[in-house]
Amino acid sequence: MARGRLRAPELLAHYGLAPTEGLLIQGLPSLRWGPGPRWDAIFHLAARGILRRLVRQDDVDVVLTSTLELAAALQPWRRQRPLHVHDLHALLGREANGPVRQLERRVLSEVDGIVATTRALADLLRELYLPPGPIEVIPPACPSAPAAAPPPPYRPGAEPFRVGYTGQLHRLQGLEVALEALGRLPDVELHLVGGSVEDQARLRGLAGRCGVAERARFHGFVPPRGLPEVVTPFHALLLPALAQGGRPYETPLKLFEYFTYRRPIVASDLPSVRELLVHGETGWLIPPGDPAALADALETLRRDRALVRELADAAYAEVARYSPGARAERLASFLKAVRAQRDQAGWP
Repeated sequence: MARGRLRAPELLAHYGLAPTEGLLIQGLPSLRWGPGPRWDAIFHLAARGILRRLVRQDDVDVVLTSTLELAAALQPWRRQRPLHVHDLHALLGREANGPVRQLERRVLSEVDGIVATTRALADLLRELYLPPGPIEVIPPACPSAPAAAPPPPYRPGAEPFRVGYTGQLHRLQGLEVALEALGRLPDVELHLVGGSVEDQARLRGLAGRCGVAERARFHGFVPPRGLPEVVTPFHALLLPALAQGGRPYETPLKLFEYFTYRRPIVASDLPSVRELLVHGETGWLIPPGDPAALADALETLRRDRALVRELADAAYAEVARYSPGARAERLASFLKAVRAQRDQAGWP
C-alpha cells in the first residue's frame, strides 16, 4: 500500500478483518497521479530492500508473490534467496507478445513452484511455458464473513425479484447482457454494486436505451465490510462474464465472495466457473453472452422458491470447503514439498 494512505488496523478494518497474531503489514511507498496510472518502480525497489534485510537477518523462509512485476523485482538472486513460490491468477503472455511474454516466461521458469488457482489456468501455463518447477492447483479462499441468512421471501406482485451483482463493471463482466435480459423481465430488478463513475455512466446510458432505467439500481462503491448488508435484500446473485480475454481460465474470485452470502448464483458457463459450480446443484449455468438464456434462468428462479432455497444452501455449504484454513493447509503442504524438492537438488 502507499505510505500514508492506510495503516495496518485501518487496512484490516476496511476488509472487515480482525488483527491476527504474527501478521506484520509493512507500508511501502508508491507514486500515483490522481485516480489513474501509478509508477510502481519505487514500490518494487522498497520491497526488494525489505526482503534483502529480512534474508540477512534470517527472518524469512518463503516468499509468496502474486503479481508478475513484483515477482520479477524480487528475483535478483538465483541461489542466495529464500524459497520463492508464485501464486498465479492470470497469464498476461496469452494475449501479449514481446517483452511481457519474455518477462513472464523468465519469472515462471525461475520460481521454485507455482500455485495455479484453476485447473484451466494450470493447463494453459503448461501449454505456453512448460515451467520446470512443480505446479499445484489451489483455489482461493472465501473471505471471512458473518453468518448469512437464507434469501428473503419473495412476494410476487408486491415487490420485484431482486438480482444483485458486486464488483467492477468492466465490459468483460457481461453486464450489458444482464441489462438486455432485464428488458425481458418486467418483474425483476437489477442491482449493481461497485464500479467506476465512468462505467456506471456507460451502463446507466444502456439501461435507458433498453427501457429499464427504473429497474437498474446503481449502488456505487461499497467497502467489503459493508457488502453483506447491501446484499441482504437480494434474492439471487449474478456472474454474467463473457467468454473473452482471460475469463475462461482465470479464477472468478467473485464466486468465493458470493458463496458467503447464501444466495442462488446464476453464472456464465465457462471452464473456470465449472470448476466451482455444478449446474442445478450449487449454481445455475448459462451460455455466456446470451441475454435470452439469462432471462430464462432468472425467470426460473423467480417462479421456483424451493429451487432458490436449495441453490442458496448448496452454495453456502461451499464456504467450509474453501475456507481460509483449508487453503492455508493445502498451501503449507505444497510449500513443504517444494522445499524438500529444492533440498534434494542441493540448493541452499
